[in-house]
Amino acid sequence: MRNYQYRPTFLLSSRAAATLLALNCIALTACAHGSKNSAETVAPKELKDMTSSSDYKLSSLAEYPELTPGEVSRKFLKFLVSLDSVDDLSVATVSQGLGLPLKRTISDGYAFRIALPESRWSYGVDYLELARMTKKTLSLDFANKTAGQDPTPVCEVGLNDFVSELKRAGYSGGPEYGEIGQLENYSFRKGKVDVLIREWGVPLSRDDAATRACVESVSVHSAE
Repeated sequence: MRNYQYRPTFLLSSRAAATLLALNCIALTACAHGSKNSAETVAPKELKDMTSSSDYKLSSLAEYPELTPGEVSRKFLKFLVSLDSVDDLSVATVSQGLGLPLKRTISDGYAFRIALPESRWSYGVDYLELARMTKKTLSLDFANKTAGQDPTPVCEVGLNDFVSELKRAGYSGGPEYGEIGQLENYSFRKGKVDVLIREWGVPLSRDDAATRACVESVSVHSAE
């Protein structure tokens, strides 16, 4: 004798089946849109990592037309005027204070640099903060791979501008000379901040006046 299993069967009219199919399609579409919207809401837009080593590259004025040599110099000088301590600096405070997009370099420092292809000059800011180092260093420099080049393209803010502004902000110090009377650098101090400035061009003797000397580099570190 055959055993029959009971299987309930529902017979729908063609009109009812069509209606049910349409409702299912509407539901599926709504779910699909709902899932998409939920995913967009939950997953925030990925922000670019400003401290990634792969992000650092030499920039151009085409990318940052407002960051001319003069403007970067003024930003750096303004930051020095308001600086009270180097020990409390971080890449975030430096980047925000200077208004520059510092990126992590392969040497574990942070930097921003712009190249001027026509004159072959480049300029930028470096910030070094290593766990094995007790000092933090912040610097601005202007460089040219070809020796003896005219620094005028990067000399909108000159040595005298830096010296006068630092003294006005309470920094004390001045030029330092070598054993034979040659100018080596300018050294300034305010509280816990030491600033060392080197200039481009022919070194000046004690009796010469710096009329439009150009800055080669400005380095900042914590006073001893």
